[in-house]
Amino acid sequence: MHIHTPSQTKVKAFLKRLLFGTNVRCVECHSYRVVTYAQRYRCRDCLAWFSLISSTWLTGTKLSLTRIWQLLWCYLEAIPVKQAQELTSLSENTVRHWYDRCRDQLLRIDSKLSGRIQVDEVYLGGWGGRAVIAGKSMDTKEIRFVICTSDHVTPLEMYQFFERYIIPHSYVYTDGSPLYPRICRQFKCFHHQDIHAKFQFTFTSEIEGLFGNLRTFVRRMYHHVTPQKLPEYLIEFQYRFSRKIQMSSVQQFLLYTFSDVTTR
Repeated sequence: MHIHTPSQTKVKAFLKRLLFGTNVRCVECHSYRVVTYAQRYRCRDCLAWFSLISSTWLTGTKLSLTRIWQLLWCYLEAIPVKQAQELTSLSENTVRHWYDRCRDQLLRIDSKLSGRIQVDEVYLGGWGGRAVIAGKSMDTKEIRFVICTSDHVTPLEMYQFFERYIIPHSYVYTDGSPLYPRICRQFKCFHHQDIHAKFQFTFTSEIEGLFGNLRTFVRRMYHHVTPQKLPEYLIEFQYRFSRKIQMSSVQQFLLYTFSDVTTR
């Protein structure tokens, strides 16, 4: 596999256009009276010094822009850490550090689901792991996760999941767990259960497949998951599954993660 990397000049031109438009402005006072000194800028009004990426989450790095582009490409293409090491000629710690930084830019998606929704639980995290409650919209393909405090789901945690993510009068499809009927009645949801012991998977097959995709993603890209990293991996998987546009290219990812800077 080969990474097609733009030149340093092209990457710089893209970032400059994305962050400032046609003219560079001061990141402190927003003045356009800016002069260039080598790779840095200086504002004539407030005398502030800044670089092209000093106001973004990329600031502080010693890597070149092309190397950063390669790391972002590997992350967005879900390249495993070991393989990304070979492609970029960087250490495992550096690759994991940048993968962590990329995940830190992903905001948690907390809007509620409505319509036809499949709900189920899964255990993740290995020894000392946690139970996870998941909901998946059959109409919009949006997914929501809640991590439980132990390796099993309590009625209170299931109630809190419904309160946080399920709009009343939705159609909820679950397995045969006794937790669901009472909670669905409380939230006035229309409820249908597939009894897996009777080989009924008609209305819950999608979320069972979702858990398989989640496990494959974690095992392939990161090899394993710890309880500490579980929340980050779930948010990343949420974006890869439900927000594919933001993760479709380096340009789209930077456009999304720089949005707070470009709208100032």
